[in-house]
Amino acid sequence: MFGALTKLLRRTEAPPKEPFVDRSLGEFAFERGLGWKKQILLGGKAAELVLGSDGEPPSDEMLKTAKSWIDAWPTQFPKMIEYIRHEFSGWIEEPNMPVPEKFEVESINILWRNKPDTSMIYLQYPGDDIRLWHVTFHGFEPSGVAYDD
Repeated sequence: MFGALTKLLRRTEAPPKEPFVDRSLGEFAFERGLGWKKQILLGGKAAELVLGSDGEPPSDEMLKTAKSWIDAWPTQFPKMIEYIRHEFSGWIEEPNMPVPEKFEVESINILWRNKPDTSMIYLQYPGDDIRLWHVTFHGFEPSGVAYDD
């Protein structure tokens, strides 16, 4: 109760007015409740890069993880699809399972400052307006696939 009251009375910081600019990644815009975002191209397709933040600039480690994903995308995306295929083999009772090769990347999310090497790659499946799929990674090692509905 006291913690909830403290949160209500705590002064909230105004979001940054200036964009964040990284020399190699470019300019990011701030979105309250999420962090720094920018459009990128992955495999010739538009996607978002999201760096979690309450307004502070992203850490050097988060930027390093973001750059590594962009640089390694051509080799890592096929590995991710293979991982999804393997994981789906155990989802026998799940209806309307997608075909992994048809997934389209929506975003790379590096959300936790205290876990800068943890990423969530969000994927859309054409025609599925109900589920948004994601694969969690620690470095380039996948540690789970799930969907939000």
